[in-house]
Amino acid sequence: MPRNKDGNSYFGPSALVLLVTIFTIIFVVFNFGNAANMNASYAAVIALQLFLYGASAAIYMSLRGSALWEKLNFRPSNIRNIGVTLVVTVIVILLSVIMKFVIFLPGRDYFMFSFFTSSFDIRLNSFSDWIVITSSFVLIPALGKEFLFRSIVYSEFKSLGVLCSVVITSVLYAMMHLSFQEFFIHFVFSILWTYLAYVTDSFIWPFISHVLCNFYFVFGEKYVWSLSSNPDGRFLFWLITISVLLLMVFILFAILEYKYKEMGKKAAVEKNEPVQNSIDNWKTAFLSKPVFIETAVFLVVAIIRLF
Repeated sequence: MPRNKDGNSYFGPSALVLLVTIFTIIFVVFNFGNAANMNASYAAVIALQLFLYGASAAIYMSLRGSALWEKLNFRPSNIRNIGVTLVVTVIVILLSVIMKFVIFLPGRDYFMFSFFTSSFDIRLNSFSDWIVITSSFVLIPALGKEFLFRSIVYSEFKSLGVLCSVVITSVLYAMMHLSFQEFFIHFVFSILWTYLAYVTDSFIWPFISHVLCNFYFVFGEKYVWSLSSNPDGRFLFWLITISVLLLMVFILFAILEYKYKEMGKKAAVEKNEPVQNSIDNWKTAFLSKPVFIETAVFLVVAIIRLF
């Protein structure tokens, strides 16, 4: 079986995602997150997410040992990365507006936000409500997913090459959500966040972007939906949305051009050989048994959720 630079097989990261998916299905089947009391429901959401991401990561990291710790990109790196982080965040939000309000409109519910099978009406009656809801739907999901995917999974696949590692990480991320309607949405978001992890060499910046996006999804999306559905201002809304999106994409490419020059100079100084994105790398990433099982589980659950 092919192995990465520190001798670990590529079986591990996809098996980790499969473990998270299995835990998710168990929570769905037993409906642990549904409580009669709203505070109890929020507490259950927090506890389940901490277990879902924390326990899975702990099990994997204990098996991998110190070799994995040396690869994880914890450092925040250069503060100048806040610029590219904000640009990526705006692009994710604008793409979500287009995909959710136009392309995948039939499968969306803009006024209720769900965790597994439990739905919660977002009501902010006090400061404590802000804290609980922000923890439940903004901070903990972003931290758990980014640490799992942009830190562990992406770092483990990184030696396969930039394009291959970004794509396989994003495919696994999208399949973990177990939904046909949202597969492409999550895949696109993950492409942007994983690429952000690559250019910043840290999972901290994708985490910040994910937090900002979650904040919009929870607290701002329904207001944007109201604007987009207003017949009187619909044309102006979409004109502004698409114009700003194109501007952000242009700025992103300009930033990436500058960053690639910096990365090229750094590689020349350190004499690092670039990783080739060969066909063998793609086969290694996508033909492991956990990926096949994850795909089968995704297809079965996603089909069931259609009915």
